[in-house]
Amino acid sequence: RRSHLAYTDHMATARVPLRACLRASSPGHPASRPGASPSASAIARPPTKIRGVPRFGQRVVCASAPPGSLADMQVTLVSVDVTPGDEEDFASESIANALASVEEPDNCRFDVLRAVEDPSKFLLVEIYKTESGPAAHKETDHYAQWRENVQDMMATPRSARKYVPVYPWPGLWGTAAASRRARVPDSSAAAAAADDSELIEKASTFLTLDASAADADSLGAAYANADALGAGFDIDSLIDSFGDTKVITHVHVSCVPGTENAFAEASTANAASSVLEPGNLRFDVLNAADDPRAFLLVEVYDSPEAAAAHKQTPHYLEWRKEVQDMMAEPRKAITYVARFPEDPGAWKMRLSEA
Repeated sequence: RRSHLAYTDHMATARVPLRACLRASSPGHPASRPGASPSASAIARPPTKIRGVPRFGQRVVCASAPPGSLADMQVTLVSVDVTPGDEEDFASESIANALASVEEPDNCRFDVLRAVEDPSKFLLVEIYKTESGPAAHKETDHYAQWRENVQDMMATPRSARKYVPVYPWPGLWGTAAASRRARVPDSSAAAAAADDSELIEKASTFLTLDASAADADSLGAAYANADALGAGFDIDSLIDSFGDTKVITHVHVSCVPGTENAFAEASTANAASSVLEPGNLRFDVLNAADDPRAFLLVEVYDSPEAAAAHKQTPHYLEWRKEVQDMMAEPRKAITYVARFPEDPGAWKMRLSEA
């Protein structure tokens, strides 16, 4: 069985888009929530094993994550309006808090983002493996220090919205800090790693291949034309004082009632193909905890040219066509620059054990 990273490297070399398998019964999928009715479009339960290398024209469905794993994850986006003139001080305090927070045992990610169009708006992306993570975070000294230091820098009270992760699977939320923690020779850490071994194995083989929809020539052409596609971008506005050229886009979508399951499936398929693009760092699909019709697509590319090339790929064009009638209103995109982490390697999707 191929690991996820080896498999995606193989597929990236072949330049074949992937289509992900998302069961309606999987945690994180809208249909899995209490009271949700089964969808006629739900994908059938996949087999638990795959053998051999997929042939072109053959769809291979891989093992899904065990129940409860995605549902246990806690994703919180904290929006902050900072008083004009306090932006850099707020950023410094938030980066210090984030540096300590990513070392917390339950933490998956802790990002500090600043809006491009309005530099006074910040977004803190806090992701934990279980519900105990956020509670433990609020008991830490670094959180208490951050809260005290920034309270007078906020123009309005901060607001938070919780999301349920749909993609990627739990074993693919790894960070550099998580990797360091995994290598600590601690008995409890070793026990946790043993408990997670089956989850990681399953998470590493969640992809499917739909070669009948593949268009390697079109995918290659998109990247060959990346320079021309990027010409319309205002690159300078995407570069902050630290010279960060990553393009981080949050796409907010409100679905027509009854289309939530289909949108989740189509968006997961698009995301699983998008993470194979040469310039992609992340492509997460989140579903609002307070509104199953609200989705957030987190797209991270290493340059404006790579972000522009994405819009020409076959999987994006297919996704746009498939979901255009599922949107209750035009989708809204907000572009951010990363204040933390800045290193592209800290953004790239990886196995938790990597």
